[in-house]
Amino acid sequence: MDNIYNEENEKINTEANNIEKKKIFKIKLIVIFIVILYMAIMFFRTHSTFYKYNDQWIIGRTQEEIEAMYGEFTYKEDDKAAYYMYMFKDMFSDIESPCYYVVFFDEIGRAYDIAEYIMN
Repeated sequence: MDNIYNEENEKINTEANNIEKKKIFKIKLIVIFIVILYMAIMFFRTHSTFYKYNDQWIIGRTQEEIEAMYGEFTYKEDDKAAYYMYMFKDMFSDIESPCYYVVFFDEIGRAYDIAEYIMN
């Protein structure tokens, strides 16, 4: 009698442990999904203009600091500088135009704005 009771008790404990393990696994899976989603959102938020350049990092930096991080600008003027990104192809015509990642600088030489610019 004792033996039957112990076997049934072990089955119940094993089933309870399995259910508990499944719950823990599901919780871990949800947490991992949330972390990955958060990381993806933060990446796209900080690299909103172009994936190679961190917009949030560039704002407030000098031209020299930006070039030290990303290399020499493709195009430079007094108040702006640009990196070549890719060739943009208009879907209504066969015209291809270069697309640039443009950084605008204020009077003291700090970046204050960023834009994507397609040359025509």
